[in-house]
Amino acid sequence: MCGVVSVAVVALPIGSSPATGQAGPGSCTGTNAPFAVHDGGPDDPAAPDVERRFATGYFNTQLTSPPDYPDSDGDGLVDQVSSPGTVFTVANGRGELRFSHAGEQLWGGSAGDIDGVPGDELAVWSFSPGGDRGPVVNITEAWVVPGSTPPGQSDPAVVGRSVGVGIPSTTVDRDGDGVREVLLVDYDDQRLLSGSSLLLSGAAIASAPVGGAVGGDAILERIPGVVYVFARFDAASDDLEGVDSVYRRDGDIVTVDIDGERDLELRLSRAGTITTYAATLDVPYAFPGDVPVVFAYQGEDANYLIFNYNVAATMGSRTVWWRASACQPGPSIETPDGTPPDDTAPPAAPPASPVAADARFTG
Repeated sequence: MCGVVSVAVVALPIGSSPATGQAGPGSCTGTNAPFAVHDGGPDDPAAPDVERRFATGYFNTQLTSPPDYPDSDGDGLVDQVSSPGTVFTVANGRGELRFSHAGEQLWGGSAGDIDGVPGDELAVWSFSPGGDRGPVVNITEAWVVPGSTPPGQSDPAVVGRSVGVGIPSTTVDRDGDGVREVLLVDYDDQRLLSGSSLLLSGAAIASAPVGGAVGGDAILERIPGVVYVFARFDAASDDLEGVDSVYRRDGDIVTVDIDGERDLELRLSRAGTITTYAATLDVPYAFPGDVPVVFAYQGEDANYLIFNYNVAATMGSRTVWWRASACQPGPSIETPDGTPPDDTAPPAAPPASPVAADARFTG
């Protein structure tokens, strides 16, 4: 049953009440409103007094997190990559691969190992230069190139498989075939806070003809917004510690979509079912230069998603909270006997402390 639970908006009211209605396949028609918002970060004294454990998996596509570092020859050493402009270079234990395509700007990273040959496939994409975000926006085409591609000069459109428009990156097997999947994220603009995301079958990509395009049957899921984090609600408590755990790219997929400066939607994808968590920000976030954060927490009575952003007027911080158990509950973290989680609504959280008018972010 995929029902929608009404939640109270406390502290500074933002957002609208959740819609109601019968959920269709693969989505929840209701939109969940936040239950709290306060100035300061998630550990500020004004935050809701709930037990929680950090359960966030990190995601980005700018070669600044380990899953995006390719190891294309499978030797256990990270490849050296560089892109001086129209040539994207990958140096591995076999030699140097130099990619170019029609004089366009190129960049790339890892698409994970999806073909069974030891080593990561390479994600390569072309883009139009401009703006602060460089090779992350204005994508024109993307390819997944076999990691076994020999050294030398090559065109990704000839030696790879086109997956469309966006930045490909790796995630865990999500359809049960034993092969990792590929996320394709297409950013709308320089903010990196809106766009669209596809979950693509790694096996379907690997079986497509080299030099051709991957068909629509490779799409496992379309998720509005851009992939931002993973909610590791199912992870055991002893699997939430350490640097390695946050980079596994397992857990529910969470996307962010901000329309303008105030209309925010987080979407959580669990096994093909998408739940929307929405809010209308009563003060706009501070862009440019602001990088909002999304965190997922396991709780004793519910799981939580939060959105923390800087406020343009005060340059302080503000945090929005949702219970992430309303549309499809996160599995109970205390079910050693394998019994199904309780899908009843969690009790309402106590009201957050009032926010002082001159509150400032304190870390």
